Parts: sequence; C-alpha cells; structure tokens
Amino acid sequence: MTSAGKQAEAGVSTSIRKHLLAGTFACLVLVGGLGGWAALTPLSGAVIAHGQVDVSGNVKRVQHRDGGIVEAIHVADGDRVKAGDVVVRLDATTIRANLAIVETQIVDLLARRQRLLAEREGGDALSELALGAGLYPGIARAELQNSIAAERRLFQARLVSIESRKSQLGAQVTQSRKEIDGLQARLSATRDQLQLTTEELDGVLPLWDKGLVSIDRLSQLRRSKAELTGTIGQITAQIASSEGQILERQIAAGNLEEERRAEAETDLRETDGKLAELVQQAIAARDQLKHIDIRAPQDGIVHELAYHTVGGVIPPGETIAIIVPVADELIVNARIKPTDVDMVAPGQAARLRLTAFNSRRTPEVNARVGIVSADATVDPATRESYYLARIKIPAEELGRLTEPLLPGMPVEAYVTTSERTTLDYLLKPLTDQFARALREE
Repeated sequence: MTSAGKQAEAGVSTSIRKHLLAGTFACLVLVGGLGGWAALTPLSGAVIAHGQVDVSGNVKRVQHRDGGIVEAIHVADGDRVKAGDVVVRLDATTIRANLAIVETQIVDLLARRQRLLAEREGGDALSELALGAGLYPGIARAELQNSIAAERRLFQARLVSIESRKSQLGAQVTQSRKEIDGLQARLSATRDQLQLTTEELDGVLPLWDKGLVSIDRLSQLRRSKAELTGTIGQITAQIASSEGQILERQIAAGNLEEERRAEAETDLRETDGKLAELVQQAIAARDQLKHIDIRAPQDGIVHELAYHTVGGVIPPGETIAIIVPVADELIVNARIKPTDVDMVAPGQAARLRLTAFNSRRTPEVNARVGIVSADATVDPATRESYYLARIKIPAEELGRLTEPLLPGMPVEAYVTTSERTTLDYLLKPLTDQFARALREE
C-alpha cells in the first residue's frame, strides 16, 4: 500500500473515532439529563374518583307509615313545593267509620263506669258525669247524656231490686219475730201447765201409796207431765230456729250491699281495662286522621312521583315521591377506592371534571375535600366497597360555570396528593414487585 493510501485510511479511522466519541458523549448527556430530570422534577399526584352532584341536605323521601287508598293527588313531577304542602291525600272513610264505632263504645263504657262508681260507693243516686272528660277528651258532655240516662235507669232498677229484696227479708224477720212472740206465750202457758201437773202428781203419789187412787189416774198424770215436757222442748227448738232465721235474714240483707259493691268493683276493673284499650284505639285513629294529608317534608322539587291513580293503594312505608331541595348547598359525593383512601383526607384540594358538560366550554372546578367516611360502604348492586368523600364546591367556582349544576350529574374528581418525582413513578412498580418477591416463601 502506498503512503498516500495509508494516510487516507488513517484519516478515516480518526474521523470515525471522533464521531463515536461525540455520539457516546451525546448519549451520556441525554441519559444523564433525563435521569436528573426524572430524579429532581416533582409531579403532582392525584387520586381519581367518580361521583355525582348532590345537595348537602340530601333528598327527602315522602312516605306514609300506614299507607292507604289515594283520594287526591296534588302535585306532579317537577312541581316546586314548600314544606308542609299536601302531596297526596288518602281516603279517610274507613278510619272515620272505625273511629265512630270506637267512640260509641267509649261513650257507653264511660256511662257504665259512672254507674259502677256509684254502686261501689253505695250511693242511692247516679250523679252527673264527673270523670268522662278526663278519661277521654274527645267525648263531649252532650254525647254522654243518652248513655247516662240508660245507665241511670239500670242503676235505679238494680237499686229498687236490692231494696225490694231488703224489704222481703225485713218482712220475713218481722214475721219470724211474731212467731217467736207466739211461741214464747205458748211456752209460758205450757210451763204453767207442767207446773200444775207436777204439783197434782206430787199430791196423788201419797194417795197412791195408800191405795186411795187408781193406777189409771197416776199414769194419766205422768203421761201429761211427759207430753208437756216434750212440748216445752219442741217450742224452745222452734224459737231457736226462728231466731236463727232472723239472724240469717239480717246477714243476707247486709250482704246485699256488700255483694253489690264487690260486683261493682269487679265490673269496674273490667270496664276500665276495656276503656283504656278503646281510648288507645281512638287516639291511634285520630292520629291517622291527622296524617291523611301526606305533606312535603321540605322545600324543593317533586321528583319520581310513584302514584298517579286516584283510588290506588299505597302500601305502608312505600316511597310516594322524592323532594329534591333547591336552597341547599351543592356538593359532590365521590367514591374512593379502599386502596387510595389513605391518600385522601379532609382539607385536600381537588379538581372536578363535570362530564355531563361540554369539556371545551366548561372549565375544571376547584374544590376541597370536606369529609371522608370512617368506614367502607358496599354497593348492593356491584358488591364493590368504597369510601365516600364529600367534596365542597366554593361559590366562586360555581359562578365560573356557563351552565347550571344539577343534582345527579356525574363528576370525575381528582384529589391532589403529595408530590413525587418521575423516577418514583417509574421505579414504584419495580420496587413493589421486588418487595413482594422478597416475602415469597
């Protein structure tokens, strides 16, 4: 090879070496620059959560504890109502009929109770109603007059019956006393006869011993004495029997009042029990009448009215409509994944994307986390668990929107977390995998 060729080849080698060195240097600068940027440049982190716009006061459900038949419907979906406005009116025919029956029974029992009180106290007249108003204020005094009159007649009839029985017993006692008087007179006469017979017998016995009288005469006197003695015993027994009858009849007359009081006391306890039960039924019926008009629980807009037919049946506890409040503050309820909840806390900044609006015209809204739920909630439809974060939207941010924000609109929330470098983001999957690998058996 000539010297000129060798010089040319050496020049080419030198040029290639320079280019390689330059390329290597450029690569090192690029890698070093990117590495330095990745290691030093902070990036804002964010937890992404999906949610929807709600009102801070929550929607209120219109419900009825007992349900019933629809008599009138006063609203439609979209109507604005105030708290206390009638939404639906129920038919009260059955309730009023039942209440009338119960109150009629209460009237009768109040009058009966008054009679039993008079009988228990042993009175001889049924006074005017004194306790009815206290037992059941719903009964007017005038409504009791017919029942009181009927009970007064029954009271007088029972009183007359007792007095008649007392009179009969008194007459029987008087008759027995007269019989005793007659028996006492007869007893006295018989005793006199016995004394005379005894004296005569005592006079005949000496003559009998001397044989001056016959045996027939002696036997006759002895028979007469025995008969008189027996008669005296019989009369004495009759007197004792009559005196016993007098005592029994006097006791029976006294027991008439005691039996009357005891019977009245027993009936009074039974009546009070029935009366208390009926009063509770009447109070419950009157309470039902107060709730015949189903009213709006708050100011707002009627939503999802479920019943539209007059005469339709509303089951107990069913939701009749929803009242969406219009004056309450709008918030966002966002669902945070359990794996991200440790990075979300009250007070953190958040950016909201309103996906229902045109993203070209609607800016992102700045907001702040207000509350994070203390425990996870399970969605019954998807069975996924989540933590609920309530995000508050400042009024000035709402003013930036070109369209009105309505409850129920979907929202994407970006909750700002701590800053990390790009290198942290790139290495985190590797470090996590490496940490798990070291723990595998």
